[in-house]
Parts: sequence; structure tokens; C-alpha cells
Amino acid sequence: MSEFYQKTFQLKNQFLDDDILSGYLKKYLPEKIYKEITQELTNLGEWAANEGDQLSLQADKEIPEHIPYSAWGERIDKVKTSSAWKSLIQKAQQEGIVSIGYDKKYAEHGRLVQMAKLYLFHPSSAFASCPMAMTDGAAKILDIYGKTRETQAALQKVTSCDPKTAWTSGQWMTERAGGSDVSRTSTMAKKRGDHYELTGDKHFTSAVDAQMALALAYVDEVSPDKLSLFFVQLKNKDQSYNGVQVNRLKDKLGTRALPTAELTLKKCKAQLIGEVGRGVATVSSMLNITRLYNSICSMGSARRCLTLMKEYSLVRDVFGKKLCDQVLYKKTQETLKQEFKELFCLTFFVSNVLGKVEHKKASSEEENLLRLLTPVVKIVTAKFAIKAASECVETFGGAGYVEDVGVSRFLRDSHVFSIWEGSTNVLSLDFLRAIEKTKGLSSLTKFVEDNSPDKTLNEQWKSKSREFKKASDKQALSRGLAFFTAKTFGRVLTEINP
Repeated sequence: MSEFYQKTFQLKNQFLDDDILSGYLKKYLPEKIYKEITQELTNLGEWAANEGDQLSLQADKEIPEHIPYSAWGERIDKVKTSSAWKSLIQKAQQEGIVSIGYDKKYAEHGRLVQMAKLYLFHPSSAFASCPMAMTDGAAKILDIYGKTRETQAALQKVTSCDPKTAWTSGQWMTERAGGSDVSRTSTMAKKRGDHYELTGDKHFTSAVDAQMALALAYVDEVSPDKLSLFFVQLKNKDQSYNGVQVNRLKDKLGTRALPTAELTLKKCKAQLIGEVGRGVATVSSMLNITRLYNSICSMGSARRCLTLMKEYSLVRDVFGKKLCDQVLYKKTQETLKQEFKELFCLTFFVSNVLGKVEHKKASSEEENLLRLLTPVVKIVTAKFAIKAASECVETFGGAGYVEDVGVSRFLRDSHVFSIWEGSTNVLSLDFLRAIEKTKGLSSLTKFVEDNSPDKTLNEQWKSKSREFKKASDKQALSRGLAFFTAKTFGRVLTEINP
């Protein structure tokens, strides 16, 4: 009897193998745009299944290195990243992962095209998608508030699709005392002629290899609880750091290829973005974008996990049958697929509405829905990505728990989705604020009534809404309402997109 070795499999083209994505784009994009981008998405899908997947595995193993001193003792703070990581960043720029969102040729459809590419790119990116999210957020801020020659030049660089000139951006918001509570920011800004100098510590700075960053700080002449936003170029013309000291890189559960650092700012030269004391309000301009990136990447990751499960089930024999023919496996897959489709429709609905809002093609109801649903989508897609990754590892059994099989990284990485851009409870409270500010329950109810023929679903939603309106402690119910909203809207949108 010959020795047994488990057969492996090759991923298929990740666009051509995804009927949900192609069907959705065909329905909601003008025919001309759909035909124009089909070949690009096909090429990206092929790259994601082959070269991109291998680069992602390589980058995950070749983690960034911090070199604080030169051989002669000079402080240099060099952050060394792998060639694979650099290739993934360049691929994102070439594909226009950021620039498409600002390309006028697609008009209000640009965000939908962009998010389709991000969805395909992310699972094979080793989280190069993270600096793209921050770069897109920076582009939005610079587009609205960038008034100086330097900030306008930076806008051109962060929206470039040429890797030779394109920049990425970091975000320096989180400090030791604050976390999500940015009001506890202690970094101070002092006016120095036509610029400011920042002094303080930043505890989590992802993509420290970026060329620029947006940072929160309080101006020394203004109350510390009134923060301002600043534009920072990381390096001076001679390539020395601009008042930035890298203390160390984080040793993280996942996102290992992404260099995340602790920084000390020492008279770091910066430019004010927006008004003094209005930093948090200024930052809010990009929250729809960065949270949507988080949601799309969550769905891309979940889709890859479901694909890996399916492909493995076709080659794995258990108890006398292929795994794909086992009743409980099929039931598990069907349940996950249904939840996935509901969340896919919800996430891409928000992507579509974002493009319409940005190009002033949205109704007031759609503007309300964007504000209300963005935190909800981020909450539920993050949780689903973790669930899908866990099921994927379990499907592979002990092999899934072994690093060189390449599945366990999805479980490690997925846990960041519910932390980045606001944790579940933080975003539940943000959803509550949006409801109170926009009288949002009426907008949500109108959408359900107008779009769902399911009377039971309508009654369930109305009952939940009444219960919430009567509640004395709405905060306590906000998390549950967020999940219920996602489930209701996911079902309605799946009815619209069978």
C-alpha cells in the first residue's frame, strides 16, 4: 500500500470564480464601464490567485525590521521591509486602488469600481490594503482642506497610480492614554512662523514606511481637549527623519508584514489642516472611506476563506466520501454563503451610495443611509471575517493550524478588523449618535418598507424600532440594534439582488 499524501489545489481566477461580484457589478454599473473594467478585474483576479497569493505568503514571513543605529552609532531608525511587501504596495498603486476613487471618468461609479478591485486585491495583499485605506483617507482630507502648495502637491502624489511618484500615508492618532478616546491626546503643537512643531508620543502608527501622515495634536495656546489636525512629511529633503524617532516596531498577532511602530515626535515640522481646534471634525471627513475599506477587506478575506474551504472539500476524503459531499459540511457552507451574500450586498450598497454622495447624485435619504449604515457595515463584516476564518481553519483540521499550509494567517489577521477604525461597542455608540442626529430610524424604516415585499420582515423591523424608541437606556440597546439593522438590510438587499 502506497503512502498517502494529501492532494493540494490551485486557486481559480478570483474574479471569474465570483458570480456574486460580477453579477452585482453588471447590474449596477453602466454597460460601458462594466465592459471597460472586466478585463482589468479578470487580470487582477488571476494575479490574486497566483503571484499575489505567493507575494502575500512571502511578505507575511519576512517581517519588517527596525534598525535604530548605524554601524558607527548614528541614530538612523531604518525600517526594513521585504521586497514582497514593496511589490504589493506598488501593485496597489498600479491598479489604482486609491486613485480610481478620484478619477472623474467613472464619476459616481468610481467608488464601486474601486471597491471591487480592493475586494479582489486584499486577500492577496498581506494587508498592503491598510496603507491604501489611510492614503485614501488622507486624499479625502487633502482634497477638502489642503490649501498650501505642499498639501496640494501631496494630494497629487497620494492619488497617483505611478509607483515612481506615488505616496502612501499613515495616521498618527492613537496614544498610550487614549486608544479610541482621542480626546486624551497629549501631543502638543507649537506655532513656528508658517508651520507648527509637534512634540509627543504616538503609540500605534501603521505603515511607518509611508511618505506622509496625518496627526492629531493640541495647539499649546488652545484647550487640550480641542484637537487640531496636521500634515506631516516623514522625511526632510536629505532623507533624514523630520523630528521623528522610531522607538520600536509592534510584535502583533497578525498583519505581520505591515510595519506598525511606536514613535516619539521631537519638534516634528507640520502644517495645520483645517481650523485650529477642529481636528476631530476634520478627521470625520474620511471616516466613511476608512471604515468602508475595513468592511470591503473583511468581505474579501471572508470570501477567500470560503473559497479555500470549498476547494479543499473537493480534494479531501473523509469517512468514505469527499468532504464536499458530507451533509454537515454542506449545511455549514450553505449557512455561511447566505450570510456572506447578505453582507456582500449590504457592503457594496454602501460603496455605491458613497460614490453618489461624493458626486452629489444622492438623495437626502441616501445621504442619511450612508451615515447610518457605514458604522453598522463595519461592525458586522469584521465579525463575519473572524467567523469565516475560524471555520476555514477548522475545515482544514490540524493542517489548518500549521503555518506553512497558509490558512492560519487569515485567522490571525482577521481579528484586526474589529479593532481598526473603531471597535464594535465604539461604533455601536457612533450608530446611536447618527440615529439621534439624523432622525435615522425613519430613513431606515422607509427603505425597508419601500424595498421589501416580506411583510414579516417589515413587522419585525417596526417592532424593533418601537422597542428602541421607548427604551430609557438606548446605549445598552445600540449594539443589538446595529446587528439587527445589518441583518434586516442584508435580507432586503438580497431580495433585490437574488
